[in-house]
Amino acid sequence: MKKLLSACVLAVTMMVSTAYAQAADTAILDWTANTETDLAGYKVYQSTASGVYTAPVATLGKVITYTVTLPARIVSGPQTFYFTLTAYDTAGNESVKSLQVSKTIPALDLPPSAPTGVTVR
Repeated sequence: MKKLLSACVLAVTMMVSTAYAQAADTAILDWTANTETDLAGYKVYQSTASGVYTAPVATLGKVITYTVTLPARIVSGPQTFYFTLTAYDTAGNESVKSLQVSKTIPALDLPPSAPTGVTVR
């Protein structure tokens, strides 16, 4: 590897399911391809805390898009997911992380509760 792998430019596209109660959301990550000849692929990192990443959630080949299936929406409130990428070469060297992007999933929109205290006269 002649030089340090350059960081990827990362964008996130929102894709939101309209299914009721079991709503699953996805985040489609797109980035600019790394042009180094010894590029082997990319690693995707995901977190629910900004800037806090541990192990990659996916190790990819030479692709420039990846769809992440996010957990089903929660009732208590919105949740934000953060993503970053690295490039890695055929020798196993990994680049610095790309700029972070995020996607916020809204809380599940439940219907109103059923009326209570119903009586008949």
